Amino acid sequence: MRFTMKMRWLSFLAGLAWAFGAWAQVLAQESSSPVTALKATRLFDGKSDELVRDGVLLVQGRKIVVAGARLSIPEGARVIDLGDATLSPGFI
Repeated sequence: MRFTMKMRWLSFLAGLAWAFGAWAQVLAQESSSPVTALKATRLFDGKSDELVRDGVLLVQGRKIVVAGARLSIPEGARVIDLGDATLSPGFI
């Protein structure tokens, strides 16, 4: 019985170590991943009742870094121009 309990704890600790390692790897990749800029004619930011003109959304990795009107786009960023579209970041 004791052997089984030890094995369970060892398995649990090994799984926990693997999860922390995977989490650290994801964080390292996101901080070094390039920025993608999405541009559109309009942007719904969820803060006001009106649409923002000339919307820009900056994304790094899997996270939205900033959203707003006429934002400066970092050098080397991948730019995707969506034309006459409306961006709705975070809206589900």
